Amino acid sequence: MSTTDERHLAERWAALEAPFADTSYEGVSEQGAHTALRRVRGRVPVLLSAPHAVNHPREGRTKLADLGTGGLALLVAELTGARALAALSPVPDRDWADRRDPFAAALRAELADGAVVLDLHGMRDVHGMDVCLGTALRRDPATARLRDAALRALRGFTVTVDDPFPGAAPHTVLTEVAASGRAGLQVEIAGRLRDPVGAPRRAARIVRALAEIVRSYRDSP
Repeated sequence: MSTTDERHLAERWAALEAPFADTSYEGVSEQGAHTALRRVRGRVPVLLSAPHAVNHPREGRTKLADLGTGGLALLVAELTGARALAALSPVPDRDWADRRDPFAAALRAELADGAVVLDLHGMRDVHGMDVCLGTALRRDPATARLRDAALRALRGFTVTVDDPFPGAAPHTVLTEVAASGRAGLQVEIAGRLRDPVGAPRRAARIVRALAEIVRSYRDSP
């Protein structure tokens, strides 16, 4: 990929991140809604989710946003025809029994329509690896197929599986994915790969890799 193409991807990511960044990641609220959303309804049944795209409460404290994940989900969907769902309001870790939550409702609708899920999160560089793929410790064929597609696409990155983030906690998106019988991965991405303004080349690499996961899964038998 040329430097010009890399710069274009990084600039587009930054533009799509703007709705999340414009409030200093404090999020917005919509009258009558529990969660404000950004949603892309693509044709390809792969959903990029970004539940922590803005700051949100956790255990009585504010957990800072997983920077870049909202714009990244939207960009990969734009490039591949996949679907995307990104939270734009500060909600706590989800109680999936709460039927009033529009994020949960939108996720369930996508799962009912046959989507598999790439659930995007951010991790600190101190963990060492570039990406951690969480399977929620599932070993079913559909999850294995999605994991293997991700590992192929992420060659050249340092990648771990389920260590240290398996995505198996009750509040995770993967919990709801598993309950639906669909496949999903929690994709934890190091901060050094989520800076389209300061590190556009690294940012473009992870965009291309995630797009390749979607295409590989879509095209595999």
